[in-house]
Amino acid sequence: MKKISLLLMSAVLLSCSHTDDKISTKLISNTISNDDSEDVQKSEILFKEGDKIYNFGEIVEGEKVYHTFKFTNSSTIPLVISGAEGSCGCTVPESYTKDPILPGQEGTIDVVFDSEGRPGIITKSVRIFSNTYPSETLVYLKGTVVSPN
Repeated sequence: MKKISLLLMSAVLLSCSHTDDKISTKLISNTISNDDSEDVQKSEILFKEGDKIYNFGEIVEGEKVYHTFKFTNSSTIPLVISGAEGSCGCTVPESYTKDPILPGQEGTIDVVFDSEGRPGIITKSVRIFSNTYPSETLVYLKGTVVSPN
């Protein structure tokens, strides 16, 4: 009798858990998925024209370039930046707005490019991960690194 009660209780718990998982999965996928369906709201990240590319001009090898990219949440829901990564070890997103960015508000991402050992014409990118569609937004640093001679 004890085994039957235990099996019956386990079945009830598992069926409830399965239903909760379906609901939780739907809520999570509506928030973070790349699904472009109508029932999934996404934020929008807006850069002013030309602000996605920062041309630092010409620098001497070994110098560091610091730049802050500014953007606006142009949607009706909060914009959440979940991370950022550079295209290589020489381009590093040092910080970005961590709190949800409300509609109409501005956010930033601070990027550093280290030109040591990188002579020539360069174009480096930083990927910003957020609750937008698509979920990745690219910004660029470009310029020319000349040798110190």
